[in-house]
Amino acid sequence: GTQLTLRTFHVGGTASWIVAEGARKVKSEGELKYGANLKVLRSARSRKMITLNRGILRVLDAQGYELESHEVPYGSTIMDDGAKLKPGAVIATWNPYTVSIYAEKPGKVVLREIIDGKTMLVEEVQDADPKVKSVRRERKIIEPKDPADRALHPQVVIEDGEGNQVAAYTVPIGASLIAVEGQQVEVGDEMARLPQEEDHKTGDITGGLPRVAELFDARRPK
Repeated sequence: GTQLTLRTFHVGGTASWIVAEGARKVKSEGELKYGANLKVLRSARSRKMITLNRGILRVLDAQGYELESHEVPYGSTIMDDGAKLKPGAVIATWNPYTVSIYAEKPGKVVLREIIDGKTMLVEEVQDADPKVKSVRRERKIIEPKDPADRALHPQVVIEDGEGNQVAAYTVPIGASLIAVEGQQVEVGDEMARLPQEEDHKTGDITGGLPRVAELFDARRPK
């Protein structure tokens, strides 16, 4: 079945700026330095760096002293470590309305336990960005209605050329699938997308960002 979903987003409270703004600019001239705990990958297609967790970008002067620091959320596109910066340089950008799961390995996509009508539904969805008026068809992960299907765990798996699993991602309820069965993905390709919902306690839409790694639950073979 197909159903129409309309999403609205509200931003309020003082903590919502990190999401609502969608970018980080520096005030100082200096050199960009990644925080020690920041995890990143380089997109094979765009050659840009993407953050895999919430972390810190630091701006250092010529002597290595910190001039400023900026927290950036998961899924930010950021400048390279060591980049020379001028005042006003944009060091990070991100989509304030969604978080995405990115392929960390190249290979072929295999969709596991993603079954139309059981764990997946095709919807007509208005874009999460209120500036975009178009409606598109999306494959959305849903909670199974039949108790017998509750044991199903939708996953996007990446296999190498020999059919070995090199990465697997559990896709949460509410996420939209981007990846297609049999698709060849490169590092940094978007495979699924989860809309940011408003936190009704604070009025912010920041709630999901720190936990995105848990939501998407990237699992690597041992």
